[in-house]
Amino acid sequence: IKKINNNEIIYSETMDSNICKKIIKICQMQDVYFHVYMDEKMYTQQLKYVSLHYWNANINQEQSCKVDVKLVDDITSCVNENKPIHKIVIICEELDKLKNIRELIESFSEVSVTSSEENNIEIVKSGVSKGKALEFISKKLGIDREEIIAFGDNENDISMLNFAGCSVAMGNGIEEVKKIANIIAPDNDNNGVAKVLSNIFIENYKI
Repeated sequence: IKKINNNEIIYSETMDSNICKKIIKICQMQDVYFHVYMDEKMYTQQLKYVSLHYWNANINQEQSCKVDVKLVDDITSCVNENKPIHKIVIICEELDKLKNIRELIESFSEVSVTSSEENNIEIVKSGVSKGKALEFISKKLGIDREEIIAFGDNENDISMLNFAGCSVAMGNGIEEVKKIANIIAPDNDNNGVAKVLSNIFIENYKI
């Protein structure tokens, strides 16, 4: 978590490099796409999926909005440079194969595994979640959780929605998210976030 005015890092949790190398080896043995968020950059060995999206988007983006994508021959050698590692993302269209990979990685006590899309898994340090980050911010700023609104659509948002006083599931979200939400918003293609905030702050909608 950074301060928006000066980019000062106020909260950070990094992964152990040895467990990262184990996960990278699994990805290579299973021949699946992955990228690593390391030293505030996205490292990948192939431009595909989200890394390709950002690579192309960067062409027309202002510098402050760019995602720094690093195309490298060997991510493991970068890990050996002791750069801070925050997350590994694996993407695989073969869902049964992805499920098996997830089960294997979940056996490592050093990490937590979640997902933001049907075809991906996200691996972070054990105990790290959006909910923990939101809890940190609420304490840092002195904001009661009852005063917090959180929006989410997938598994990686569940901890955050559980912490927030008002949880909003997007209409395009998965059923597990909708089941725990206080409000179901229109989907993200129909201004769901804006409509809920308008109801609450402009039209005095009561939660």
